[in-house]
Amino acid sequence: MERDGIRGDVLTKVVLTFDRLIDVLEEWGTLKTWVLVGPPDMNVKSDVPKKLLTLSKKYLEEGGKIVTAWPPITSRNQTKWHGISDLWKSFDEALVKCDCDGQVVTTACNMWKHGKLFIEAAAPEGGAQYFNNYVGTALPEYIYEAIKKRAVGVQLPQLQT
Repeated sequence: MERDGIRGDVLTKVVLTFDRLIDVLEEWGTLKTWVLVGPPDMNVKSDVPKKLLTLSKKYLEEGGKIVTAWPPITSRNQTKWHGISDLWKSFDEALVKCDCDGQVVTTACNMWKHGKLFIEAAAPEGGAQYFNNYVGTALPEYIYEAIKKRAVGVQLPQLQT
């Protein structure tokens, strides 16, 4: 899903790797708010998390805001999701440490207990339950709305479909 819009609209781009995410964020340096959903990329080079955090810190210092979410978990992606969730969690924690004025909002709300995953109702990572294994345009829209409801202080714009 890629769409360019006028100022104030939501600009979206789906990327599947952290390398591509860094490229996109370098292009988007002037946007007001980044809403990042962690890519399902298991092949992360060792320098990529540091690059992503450095880029994010610079963006926050310039007055930007960052909202993070984790992608929905499904029966098909649960092994990969569980394997990469520690990286997403570490990134969220590092961003929160960089936050100085309510510029960072993390929306993921889950925990593993006795080998079972518990997800808070309405958390973005639980949204796929409504769509089974179908990942069409309805799922990203649902995830954005779930993120918007959890990141109230950021005042994300309405998604225009």
